[in-house]
Formats: sequence, structure tokens, C-alpha cells
Amino acid sequence: MAKNLSSPLFKNITAIFSTQMLSLFVGLLSTIIVARFLGAEGRGMLAAVFVYPQLFSALVEGGMRQAAMYFTGKKLAEDDTILGCLFIYIVLAGSLGTGLVITTMYLFGPEYLTLSLIVAVASTLPLTLSVNAFRGVFLGKGAISSFNRVVWWQKALNLLLLILFEVVFGLSVFLAVLSTLVSSILNFSLTLYLYFAKSEKKSLKISWRVFSGMFKKGIVYAVALFLIDANYKADILLMTYLSSEHELGLYALSVQLSELNWQLVTAVVFALMSASSSSTTQDLYSSVAKSARLTFWATLICSLFVYIGAFWLTVPIFGESFKHVPDVMLWLIPGIAFGVYFKVINAFYAGRGEPQYGIYIMLASVLVNIGLNILLIPSLGAMGAAISTSSSYIVSALITIYFFKETGRLSIGKFIIIESNDIKSIKI
Repeated sequence: MAKNLSSPLFKNITAIFSTQMLSLFVGLLSTIIVARFLGAEGRGMLAAVFVYPQLFSALVEGGMRQAAMYFTGKKLAEDDTILGCLFIYIVLAGSLGTGLVITTMYLFGPEYLTLSLIVAVASTLPLTLSVNAFRGVFLGKGAISSFNRVVWWQKALNLLLLILFEVVFGLSVFLAVLSTLVSSILNFSLTLYLYFAKSEKKSLKISWRVFSGMFKKGIVYAVALFLIDANYKADILLMTYLSSEHELGLYALSVQLSELNWQLVTAVVFALMSASSSSTTQDLYSSVAKSARLTFWATLICSLFVYIGAFWLTVPIFGESFKHVPDVMLWLIPGIAFGVYFKVINAFYAGRGEPQYGIYIMLASVLVNIGLNILLIPSLGAMGAAISTSSSYIVSALITIYFFKETGRLSIGKFIIIESNDIKSIKI
């Protein structure tokens, strides 16, 4: 039985990974353009303005993407009813989230923020909520091809707009934000087309019973997702106040390059969420452990290659202002590798409708991250943020492995030691 499960699981991992690699290439081109024409300071400003909608998005989304995936995968309601409930929630949460972002940025944001920049940044939030909701439905239905298109289209559109704006106007922070907003609008339109073109039911239905069930299920996801995002973004937010835009730009690019190694992880995560949302077999525990250990070693090896590439190519590609990026990346490598364990195993729990594990783990991780950031950023800048981030990822990995080992009754070796049949089991 385990073999039957593993085959479609690894096929989905392969399908999503190929899309992630395409997204990686397109996203890397966008990163080069932004870094080249905005410099370290401009890159830092861009990271600072987007941290607000990214944090509030996880909070106001209410876990409805995961709830949609769970309800769709378990067939707890009709598709048109699930979508109708999502529509109502998106309107309410999108309005609330946009208002919160505008208010927070206006009152507490950096001095360089203008009203037009604030509105443009805040307007990306409801679009993100909408697309994420449909992504949850696609995963719940096992529609990997539709999910893949939604993933890479926005990055491709954003790249084209960045090139257009640079050629016609000369790229600025506002135009970089505008390219994200316009590409989000176009990607949302594509998402609607993908869903309704293949859906047998074109109408929307509202069921307050289903809405209530999705909300109750989603609110736990929301807390977990907010803590996860807070752990990823706390360093960006704190650097906005404790360091310079230049240091923030260095750190933002270092993280972006280091997290290129999570493309495989992302494929594993979404494939596991799709598989576990519609499966009840205990044999999936072994598949998850296998995915975690293989992805850990693959990520560690890839991280070393990415670091070597960054050491030689950062200045020629991104410019002299980013020359210290490899130094920062070196401290991020351990955290990026160990962070695999939380991302992969948490996806399993999320797909099974058990996001509470993510809350326990991330709460400890966030506290470590914030405490070390406050201690290290003022004196070490980007390097201090990297040390803090790596430490928090390692903490989350150790706690995650402990929880999963106990739940799945697995030995610690299952998470670390490569087995003879591991590579043979990965077939397209």
C-alpha cells in the first residue's frame, strides 16, 4: 500500500518541482533587474514596504486556503458551495486587511512612504488572498497542472513589466511595486479562467453552515500561518527600525538567493498537502519521513553550490553594493537546510487538518528569532539577522522532528540516514 501512495506522491513532487524551477529562473531574472537598477538601498526599501501586506495576509486570510483544500479534498461540501463561502470571506477579509495595511504603514512605516506607494502595496493583499484561496481548491482537487500555472504566471508577468518599466521610465521602488500589483491583477484573472473553464458548476452557493465549518477549521491554520510568516519576516521588520536600508538590502537579497534552495521543498510541501488532504493511511508517515530526509540532504548540497556561485558571481551580476551578500548567505545555509524538516512535516499536518502542531513549534521559533534579532542586529546588521534566522529554523526543526517521531513511531534515523531504496522509489 505504501508503494501505491509513494508513486503518485513523487510524481506530483516532480511535476510541481519542474514548475518551481521555471519560476525560479523567471524570479531570478526579476531579482537581478531589481538589484541592478535599485541597488542595495532600493532593494532594502522594497523589502521593507512589502513586509506589511505579507504579515497581514497570513493573519486576515484566516487559513481559508487550507480550509478550502481540506473541505475539497475530503468532499465535505459541493465545489460551488466552497467557492461561494470563499468569495464572501475574501471580500470581508480583503477589505479588513487592506485597511489594516494602509493604517499601519501610514502611522508606523518608514519616512519615505508616500500615499500612492502605500495604496499600491496594500492593494496587492486582496489579490493575494483570492489567488491563494483558489490554490487551496486546486490542491484539494489534485489539479496540479492548474496549480502550477498559477504559481509561475505571476512571476513571468512581473518580469515582463519590470523590463517594460525600466526601458520606458527607468525603474524605481514605486514602479517595482506597481509591477507586482498589475501582475497580481492579471494572475487573478487567469486563476478565475482556469477554475471556471474546467468546472462543471459555474454558479456560487452560500451555506452558512459550511462557512462556519471552514472558518473554524481555518482560524487554527491562520494562527499557525501568522506565526510562520512572523518568523520569516520578523528580521525584515526589525531591520527596518534597527538597521539601515543598505543592510536590509543586503539581507533581503541574501535570503532570496538562499531560499532558491527551497524550490524542491515547495514542491514536496504542496504535493504532501494535496496527498494528505485526501488520504487517511498511516503509511503516509513513512513517505513524509523519506521526503524530509531526501529533501534535507538535497537542500544542503544545493545550498553549498549556490553559495559557491554567489561567492564568484554576486558582484558581476548584482553590483558592487551587494559584495557582502556571500558572507551573509554563509550564516543562512544551516538554517535553510534544517528548515526543510518543519516545512515538509508541517505540510503533512496541515493537509490532515492538524495545524496546531505548527502553532506550538513556531511560537518557540519566533521567540528565539525576535530575541536574537533585537540582540544582534544593532551591532552586526545583516549578519546578525542571518544568525538569528538560522538559529530559529534549527529550533523549529528539532521540535518538529520530535513531534513527528513520537506521532509516527519512527526512529530518529528515519529523518537523517539515506536508505538503499530511497533513490529507486523516486520515479516519474
